[in-house]
Amino acid sequence: MRLHFIILLIGGILFSCGNDSPNSVSEKTAQGEQADSISVGSASFQSNLVDQSEGLIRVAGNNSYRGMHVLSEDVIWLSGSNSTVALSLNGGENWKAFTIEDCPNCDFRDITALNDSTAIVISIGSPGKIYKTSNWGSNWKKVYHNDDSLIFMDAIEFWDDNRGLVFGDPVDGLIFLLETSDGGESWSRIASKITPSADGTAGFAASGTSIALGDDGKAWIATGGKHSWIFYTNDYGVSWGAVESKLPDNNPGNGVYSLAMSSSGVGMAVGGNWEHIESDSVLSITNDYGESWELHEGAIPNGYRSCVAYSEYKNTQLWVCTGSSGTDISYDYGQSWKTIDSTGYNVVEFAPYSNIAWLADGKGHVIKLKLFK
Repeated sequence: MRLHFIILLIGGILFSCGNDSPNSVSEKTAQGEQADSISVGSASFQSNLVDQSEGLIRVAGNNSYRGMHVLSEDVIWLSGSNSTVALSLNGGENWKAFTIEDCPNCDFRDITALNDSTAIVISIGSPGKIYKTSNWGSNWKKVYHNDDSLIFMDAIEFWDDNRGLVFGDPVDGLIFLLETSDGGESWSRIASKITPSADGTAGFAASGTSIALGDDGKAWIATGGKHSWIFYTNDYGVSWGAVESKLPDNNPGNGVYSLAMSSSGVGMAVGGNWEHIESDSVLSITNDYGESWELHEGAIPNGYRSCVAYSEYKNTQLWVCTGSSGTDISYDYGQSWKTIDSTGYNVVEFAPYSNIAWLADGKGHVIKLKLFK
């Protein structure tokens, strides 16, 4: 069907002073972080998309956003380039953007939120840094620092309010993993050795979704390069197994860029090669909690995909994947797909147990979609 969209464009940057409430963010904090209240204007256009009843395009600063955590239908956290984090507390109607000045030129490729006021971001590259806010982004505290020249953190996720996991490229020949048990206040490297060998294998910080977590300490980690492995643990990372994703590998740009696992054991792994967006064989599916994977044989999705997400909504699983060449949706556990847009996006995530999905791109655009059969 033909849908009408509303575009909100930046009209100006305003600064406000106040306390640490979610509706009043100080212009300059003791750490020197800066909060921008984004004023927007509006225009409209039409787009030929299928399966959506609504689409709203928001603009949250002219940055590349790859980190996203949709905590609820109201609360959306974003992280991206130029040391920027953005937050909406009213379903995308308004945004506040924060620059963490302690980390100039940092690229925050992933963010996780513990609640509407508390979030944690990771930076890629060396030095590796992790920052935490507990007051809606007004102040940011550095909770981890690593000067190793090899460090490159790809993704962060939490099982609950205390236990979390960070995944990064190999350091000293081992997959780099950090754990926390105190809500991200402190981090330590997990000593367990992930096998097979990490030689030539690494993660992709394309959307902050190369980790998927499950109940009771379950986790899955996706890699590419020489080997396109999916590593898995059932005990919070103490021990690990490995299985082939079946996606093409043996090339630095090939492999799994994102994965998601449902509570029923159906999981999706997407990827391809970001340097060749026309890549085929970009989706692999599991029906047994990741113990085995099989390539999807359908014609869609086709082309590099950087993120996959799902929602359990009214006894239906909604699956969406997105990447440089478009966005696709499946209602039948990945057996068939429809392309719903040919625009390129970096990341997609659903509000929990809803049919509302958010996408973000490399130009500060954030899109809200309400999905139906």
